[in-house]
Amino acid sequence: MLSSRRKSCIACVKAKKRCDLGLPVCRRCATRPSKCIYPWAEASDTSASSLGSRTLGLELGDPSLLDQELMTPQAHHLVPEAEQLNRNNAIAATTSPLNLQPLSPIMSGLMEVAMSDGQILFDSYHSVFETTDPTVGQQLVPLITGNPERSSESTTSSIFQARTEYAARRLSLQPHTLIDTGQTAFIHHTHVAGSIDLQEAFAASALFAMQSATNAQLVASEVNRRATLLISTISEKLYSDPLSSLNLLAPAQALLIYQCIRLFSSNIRQRSQAERDETILLSWVSQLRTQIRPFSDRDDWNGWVREESIRRTVLTAEVLCGTYAFLKQGWDQSEARVMSLSFTAQAALWEARSRAEWEATWIRGPKLEVEMRHWDRDMVLASPENAEELGVIIRATYLGLDALEEWMGGQKERLIRWGLRP
Repeated sequence: MLSSRRKSCIACVKAKKRCDLGLPVCRRCATRPSKCIYPWAEASDTSASSLGSRTLGLELGDPSLLDQELMTPQAHHLVPEAEQLNRNNAIAATTSPLNLQPLSPIMSGLMEVAMSDGQILFDSYHSVFETTDPTVGQQLVPLITGNPERSSESTTSSIFQARTEYAARRLSLQPHTLIDTGQTAFIHHTHVAGSIDLQEAFAASALFAMQSATNAQLVASEVNRRATLLISTISEKLYSDPLSSLNLLAPAQALLIYQCIRLFSSNIRQRSQAERDETILLSWVSQLRTQIRPFSDRDDWNGWVREESIRRTVLTAEVLCGTYAFLKQGWDQSEARVMSLSFTAQAALWEARSRAEWEATWIRGPKLEVEMRHWDRDMVLASPENAEELGVIIRATYLGLDALEEWMGGQKERLIRWGLRP
């Protein structure tokens, strides 16, 4: 029988340093380019592999336990739009725990993601997708954007592996960004104080940032509780009055934060619940899509912030769902939904801390108003100096990490800032 006492990771033992036993990795390893492996975890993995346990259910050791945990009734009261989504392929693999598929090699590696001191470390992975079909390699399109005439095709192949890993790292950092700066790639700092939903997400992000080996289960439970309460409350309002003018922007943004926390979690129950909650997120986002307006020349800061927040929330949700799908199963179909979207890629506009600061940039330019189907044309004036999170993520997935580093000018400070160097 294995000892119940959890020992220091191998890296800390070799360095003769104290290990805080943090999960998924200790704090010392999180700040260094070293792999954090616990002897007790390694032994557990070996035992699991000897039994051929590759599915999410078998990773728990007892499939019946997983069924009991995942079949708990959820208060998901869907409006007609959400019911229609139930018939879409977007939720085909997320509505039942029995449909959970074995993890791809890259997704298995993602479960070892470490979040500590604002950093996320990913191990090196093998090919995410292998195929015997020689025609697949001739049909590849970028993960996030590409030729709109081919937008119905799925994105596959290991050439997108590193790009998608990078996107996942940046998306996983959004809860940390929220508590550090008061905003994210899709939440504006002026909206947080006025929304209970965003304040709850802020509190959950703070708990997540303080997660350790001793409180991991409690934090996971609390994050799930807040997400479930949000979904139950909003869904009940929509169900009782489907024609109401309920503002779904803040609820969708809060749920996006919970998804960023849970989708890449090493906690199986968190991951499974997040997969099922993707249905709700997509239904809310589909309603937000109807509120997206074309770019305008008006110089009203408050109005611009709201419209840009809607654009960014819808786009980030699609990128997140596409990224997770690709990492889990080796392909995704997000491009068709992304192609009609747009956002403003000027950091000085999105990150302005005051009306005066925003107005100065609005007049000076460039605004960098980007339509996804015209990415190359609209990003001509973009530079590393005016880069912001969402634009960097999309550039990485579209052009690749080598091209992103070249565009950054190879400057060490920039590469570190954008997670391209340890």
